[in-house]
Amino acid sequence: MTVNAVTEKLRQTARDLLQSGQVGVVIGFEDGRFPGQPRPAFIRRAEDADRLVWNAFCGANLAKYVLDYRVGDGKIAVVAKGCDGAALARIIGDQQFPRQRLVVLAVGCPGMLDAGRVADAAGLPDGAWDAALAQVAAAAEPGADGFELNGKPVSRSAGLRPQCVRCRQPNVPAALEPDVWLSEPAPERHPSPDQLYGDVAALEAMSVEERGRFWEEAFSRCLRCFACRNVCPVCDCRECVLDDAQTRWLGKAVNLAENQFFHLTRAMHVAGRCVGCGQCEEACPVGLPLTVLYRKLSHDLEELFGPVEMPAPQEGKAAAGAAEGAAAGLEKAEWALTRFRLNDPDEFD
Repeated sequence: MTVNAVTEKLRQTARDLLQSGQVGVVIGFEDGRFPGQPRPAFIRRAEDADRLVWNAFCGANLAKYVLDYRVGDGKIAVVAKGCDGAALARIIGDQQFPRQRLVVLAVGCPGMLDAGRVADAAGLPDGAWDAALAQVAAAAEPGADGFELNGKPVSRSAGLRPQCVRCRQPNVPAALEPDVWLSEPAPERHPSPDQLYGDVAALEAMSVEERGRFWEEAFSRCLRCFACRNVCPVCDCRECVLDDAQTRWLGKAVNLAENQFFHLTRAMHVAGRCVGCGQCEEACPVGLPLTVLYRKLSHDLEELFGPVEMPAPQEGKAAAGAAEGAAAGLEKAEWALTRFRLNDPDEFD
């Protein structure tokens, strides 16, 4: 299915959902100020559905915005790639949002493009980005291995976002029971061990002193703007413990000690829950290597506990429909560090 066909199906589906009153808002993408940078859109009227777009640059994880609608009982629709779907599954599993209030519009994702990497791969001069990236957004088809830009062939892999190179889940998890497929599911992805954990292995190969210097240099640059936490779809607590003025776990001073405390505390909170969408690193204004830290923990947890055991799609399905069945199944998901078993490894004695 072409990019334009997905966009048209998305718009028509949004119109139908809003006109019928099935949902109060559709969360998707619309054209941003600059080509190659679509932004989240919140469509509440059927006549605004034509603002919705789908193209090769729709990389933001929209699951985070679902949390803004926790209060109330109305339904919302959200466009979901694989990482969005994984985040929604985590949010539902945390019982932070009921599956029954979601209409999941699934899209198979072959990997999203990064505007800067595409421009570099094509050798685009400054000032030539807008027209060229608009062409890519309109013409780069999901299954294509590449495209032509600035008179030269560009492979899709050269323009992929780093997190998409590592992606192992291009489709919404079956356990989430998508309500509508806007495209065909994407082919399975099997990144190599080096693509998955090559930089983690390089970090592990350092001496203790070298690793200490690496993280001290990184955390000393942190501004503590909290962009990483605020954009993370699995940071889904209603109130962050680090914002608690009573306990004052985290001080207000921006220094290495406080920065380390913030990042290591957050890393442990998302350990075993990170969906690998990379939004934290993209949002960071000083370019901290946050995904390396989270993937190091994910790698360790997979070795200790194995991969997350998602329930079968039909498990626990209620007679009322797929949403109830998905909610029942996701609450049984085996998420590392959030389920206790008597036979859990405890080799740290």
